[in-house]
Amino acid sequence: MATDTNLERYKKYTGLIVQGQDRGVVRVGFRPGTHLAHEQHAHIGEIWLELDRDPEVRVVLLGPARGAEGFDQPGRDISTYAKGAVDQMWRMATDYALNAQLLHEAREIVHNMLNFNKPVVALYPGSFQLTVPLADISIATRDCTFADRHTSYGGAAGDHVVAAWPLHMSMAKAKWHALTGEPITGEEAERIGLISLVVDDEEELERRGEEVAQRLARGSQRALQWTKRSLNYHYKQHAAAFDLSAAFEQLTFLGPDIREGTIALRTQREPDFPEYTLPDGAFSALVPQDDPSPKYTHPDDAYSALVPQDDPPSAG
Repeated sequence: MATDTNLERYKKYTGLIVQGQDRGVVRVGFRPGTHLAHEQHAHIGEIWLELDRDPEVRVVLLGPARGAEGFDQPGRDISTYAKGAVDQMWRMATDYALNAQLLHEAREIVHNMLNFNKPVVALYPGSFQLTVPLADISIATRDCTFADRHTSYGGAAGDHVVAAWPLHMSMAKAKWHALTGEPITGEEAERIGLISLVVDDEEELERRGEEVAQRLARGSQRALQWTKRSLNYHYKQHAAAFDLSAAFEQLTFLGPDIREGTIALRTQREPDFPEYTLPDGAFSALVPQDDPSPKYTHPDDAYSALVPQDDPPSAG
């Protein structure tokens, strides 16, 4: 059983709330007022390594922290998301170093979660959720709404959408929701296979989540962990697609679309993205036509172009 003393090691993850429960179930939630804060983004990736090393932890329950005053589930409504996200999005549009750091952290979140051995149960209450993470069992209320709005505000989707959605539902459905930002209700998410279970309300969500977590905690840990590890290789086979999407996402944050998108998000209006035109001769302006590339007719010529021939021969 996890105790308050055992949880001392998690106090350094200041953007998160970690609470111990019976039989090695540990509840992890976001700390109020830190949604999308830089340290929280880093901690989401780092904490999986700590939880995996903790011998007292058997199951992780992701969801709202119990008894945390003012707790705000990230993404419960678009206005809360806008207030928490816009400042960082704007910084990313002008800060190359921050983009590089967030790209590293984004990869850590996904890859560390895929390498995490213990079962993860995620609970989704509320009216607006951004993405479905790589939880092993995900439960949502019927009125919960899932959506990924990256493309709607000028960013390429580089989160769990590319890593998981095509495996949870069809590629056609994944593209529809990723490209349009069209939301998915909790009921529809269960029907198409995006989540594991749907329940009627938040009270039932808590009860069902606890029930599932305790059931897993009582099970054979090696059998559960090795089965999970085998199944996660289906995600890992597509890890290159995720890495590419994460890089594209950070690249779009350095472009003009994200600036317009962040303003639109702040003011709750539709973005008006700039049009791009490529003038005639744009490519030839980059590659001068009167400066042809050197032509080599023999490998020796290529080597001599790199090594000056008046150099003395090297000692045998």
